Amino acid sequence: MSFEEFIKAKQEKAGKKPPFDKESRIKEFKGYVEWFYDQLENLWLAGYFDSLQPRFEDITIREELLGDYQVRALTLTVGDDEIHFKPFGTMLIGSCGRIDVACGDHKARFIMVGEKARTPQALFVISINGEKPPKRDYGKLVWKLVDERGMMSFVDLTPDVIQRLIMKLAE
Repeated sequence: MSFEEFIKAKQEKAGKKPPFDKESRIKEFKGYVEWFYDQLENLWLAGYFDSLQPRFEDITIREELLGDYQVRALTLTVGDDEIHFKPFGTMLIGSCGRIDVACGDHKARFIMVGEKARTPQALFVISINGEKPPKRDYGKLVWKLVDERGMMSFVDLTPDVIQRLIMKLAE
């Protein structure tokens, strides 16, 4: 293949890709964040959410490919402590979204990954000699807690996991 043929083939391949739709990506991420908050209120903290005095506020996120956009952050109050849930962004390696949570010096992260994903290493594949690696199916996207003790892993979210996290953050 000549250089001219190579360039032409690459341009034709690029022309077949749909253009990147940043507005759709932002809307999708905002939907993921709202779904997370809904799960907090109606599943993980059911019966406790309102007593934690939830406060929402709009914050601005800046991402290189998306620019500036508004998304809601959440603060929960536990006694004298405030637990801040702050969306971080969606243009991330190995994840479709991230929400950071902090209370004082205590911090944790939630990420949006496939429901079958257990570790970050599982999300990356290596191609040897240009061979296409087999496609992996990690299932539908869900929020998971990032456990950074030892080898990083992803923890499925349940009421017990969320409630224990809040107790740890606000100790």
